[in-house]
Amino acid sequence: MLKGVPCHMTKANQRFLTPIFAVIAFCISCTAQGDTFEKLYDFERGIIHPSGGLVEHPNGKLYGVSADDGTFDAGSTFEIEPATGIWRRVASLDRTNGRGPTGVVVGLDNNLYGSASGGGSLDLGVVFKVTTEGVLSTVVSFEGKNGGNPYGTLTQDAEGNLFGTTSNGGEFNAPHPHL
Repeated sequence: MLKGVPCHMTKANQRFLTPIFAVIAFCISCTAQGDTFEKLYDFERGIIHPSGGLVEHPNGKLYGVSADDGTFDAGSTFEIEPATGIWRRVASLDRTNGRGPTGVVVGLDNNLYGSASGGGSLDLGVVFKVTTEGVLSTVVSFEGKNGGNPYGTLTQDAEGNLFGTTSNGGEFNAPHPHL
């Protein structure tokens, strides 16, 4: 799958530097045994706080999110071409459609779906959809009763339904599953 490595996992690693709190992050590919590592991309200062891991799209590219970079410093989705190491920002969240994304999943329709812990109509987070061409839309904006502040990557079942959890909201302002 990735550069001929038969069984792999992909990780995003970060190291914080002081005193300016810059983040240096990179993606690696490694075998399941952990004995072979290959750096795929150095984020340098192009992306801050990659979070939620990476997903492989049917187009062969890897997709992920950054918690607080992008045009509006509210987070973004990005792609990496494993064969070339070329990185591209796909879409920037702008707080109305989310802030602080925590991961993405590839939907059955080949679009990316993710949750953001903040932003939306009441700043309680959203579930968003983004195409690989960068068209970003809000699927649901959390407003308390329907949950608030989702955290973690969504899961999709065989019919295409998305599932996730929020850390607040619901009838008793307690953690709340959502779809």
